[in-house]
Amino acid sequence: MSNILLKNAKIHTGEESIDKASIWITDEFINEIGDNEAFQNILFDRVIDCEDQGWVLPGMIDLHIHGTNNADIMDGTQEALETMSKALPKEGTTSYLATTLTHAEGTIENALKNVRDFMLTSNSNGAEVIGVHLEGPFLNIEKRGAQLEEYIQKPNIELFNKWFQLSGKSIQLVTMAPEEDENYKLVNHLKELGIIVSIGHTNCTYNQARESINNGITHATHLFNGMSGIHHRDVGTAGAALLSNQVFAEMILDGYHLTPEIADLTYRLKGPDHIILVTDSIRAKFLDEGSYDIGGQVVTVIDNKVINEEGKLSGSVLKMSKARKNFMKWIDNDISIVTKITSTNPAKHIGVYGRKGSLHTGKDADIILVNHEGEIILTICRGKIVYDAIQKIR
Repeated sequence: MSNILLKNAKIHTGEESIDKASIWITDEFINEIGDNEAFQNILFDRVIDCEDQGWVLPGMIDLHIHGTNNADIMDGTQEALETMSKALPKEGTTSYLATTLTHAEGTIENALKNVRDFMLTSNSNGAEVIGVHLEGPFLNIEKRGAQLEEYIQKPNIELFNKWFQLSGKSIQLVTMAPEEDENYKLVNHLKELGIIVSIGHTNCTYNQARESINNGITHATHLFNGMSGIHHRDVGTAGAALLSNQVFAEMILDGYHLTPEIADLTYRLKGPDHIILVTDSIRAKFLDEGSYDIGGQVVTVIDNKVINEEGKLSGSVLKMSKARKNFMKWIDNDISIVTKITSTNPAKHIGVYGRKGSLHTGKDADIILVNHEGEIILTICRGKIVYDAIQKIR
């Protein structure tokens, strides 16, 4: 049994702020949160003094990430997932959905089986894979973005069922173009399985998108990107997502996928309860500028912008810590709001709020310490200190 104490902490639990408090961590879980004096007679393996260090917050959850640090979900290896899980705590990510790309069926199947095995057997000292985000191949070719055209196909319940079983039923979220789904057969099937259906890589008109939302879509993948945009005669998929109070909207706040102004407009329309920050990052994150392979195509990273040979945006190298800082700079610096859209909302949306997304007794000890400049200086994943810049500071 291990015991860690964070003392003199300025905490935001996800629901309330507490000053000069302590968090007692036992093994993987939060044992208790209370006054500093409450834990004076307990012997701890490590005591971390958080006084004047910044905010102690719930770890962030990324629902849309393909890769980082020269590893990618589609590599289909345990080493790739291990690399990702060890790198992500540097940016404050403690949990994530392993996100696939449109590719050959066999390649997708290998990636899904690999995620399943990693979730079952890994004791990684890092961010936890909490499921799969299946992005494609049931997309609209006209809005494919960086997805490979030759592998895009019509929605297929039989194929999805095969993949769902191969994944160990770990698929939590599916991005698809609903206009390609005859009578919403796959949408309804996914709903019955309790899987979140996201509208993305779609050319729906507003009316089509609105109908699909009425049929159960509750998520919009990288809002404004890979979808019909707003026009004053048809506000398209983006407009339908903005106007729906049941759709959670992903925002990629790197300054390329969304300008600060459109991000602000999105926030004003959606409010803090229906926004989720994501990265959509690729293997080039944490690496130098240059050319990289993602899913069989070459992309180039210049000035933190990722483009393919057609000049299209092809994911990002955005870190969750930077997305968080940009939100606070561009839109609102309220700690409760940025915690909601990086931790609480994604946890509630995919059904893991019982153990993640806030700091409460009995929950996983997924905790970050963010300094006054918004940098991550400590990350704890399921009770293990996996990133520690405090030692370097002191």
